[in-house]
Amino acid sequence: MRAINKSYDLKLNSVEYKKTKYPNLYKSITKDTKKGYKYLMWVNIDNKVHNKIIGHSEKDKHTDKQAKDKLDGIKRDI
Repeated sequence: MRAINKSYDLKLNSVEYKKTKYPNLYKSITKDTKKGYKYLMWVNIDNKVHNKIIGHSEKDKHTDKQAKDKLDGIKRDI
C-alpha cells in the first residue's frame, strides 16, 4: 500500500482551485462529501510564498467571508 502524501493538498493547481472575490483566497472546485469545499490561502510576504489550507466549508462551517477573516488573522501572525 502506498503512503499518502499530506503535502499534496498544499500544491496550488489552477484546475483544482478557483479565485474567490477576496485576494489571496482560493476555493476548491470539487466538493468533498464530508468536509465540503477547501479554502486555501496563497500569500507572498517578504518574497516568501505561504500557502495553507485554512478550512473547509462544511467541516469548519466557513463561508467565503469567514475564510477571508481567518486569512487576515494568519497574515497578521506571519
